[in-house]
Amino acid sequence: MSIFICQFCGRETTNPGANKKHEIGCSSNPNSKKCGGNKKGYKPWNTGKKLHYDVGTKGKPGTFKGKKHTEETKRKMAESRNALYASGWECVAGRCPKYDYESPIAGKIKVDGSWELTFCEFADRIQLDWKRNKKRFPYIKPDGTKSTYQPDFYVSELKSYIEVKGYETDLDRAKWEQFPVKLIVLRKKEIGELDEWFKSAVC
Repeated sequence: MSIFICQFCGRETTNPGANKKHEIGCSSNPNSKKCGGNKKGYKPWNTGKKLHYDVGTKGKPGTFKGKKHTEETKRKMAESRNALYASGWECVAGRCPKYDYESPIAGKIKVDGSWELTFCEFADRIQLDWKRNKKRFPYIKPDGTKSTYQPDFYVSELKSYIEVKGYETDLDRAKWEQFPVKLIVLRKKEIGELDEWFKSAVC
């Protein structure tokens, strides 16, 4: 087995590619390019270069610092976003996996994560009249700005919207506190005991 040694610090590795990459960023390399190449004597590749267009409002091409949207721009952005929501568009957010699910009751939908998928399968199994919710409700964020909130599902038998939630934040609680109609939040415990939860929910 071959051993490759960094010429700057003596670090040993059996991978020639890893050794070469290490040498480039080695802290003992006087011309190290690690962390943007700000070592003494090293000149970044883009020094003195300018963008072919100007951004920012403080005479500093290449930065958005100090630039703010006008009220007119904000209004147009909101109208565009609301038009997308009205057409049934759903934003993709979060890090949980997305699933395509075909329900005999709710039709073809997309769900976010295994907990939502578990609820959909449960709702079909006991033949609830349910659907993927598309309606959005206005609320005020903790910082005072206006926004909208879209719960996950609606169940006719419960006359309630359903939110499947794992980790919750102050923003989530602000949405729920201001929600104008009945909302049920299903957390880990309820998802793990959906039959028991539903029995208590309809009582």
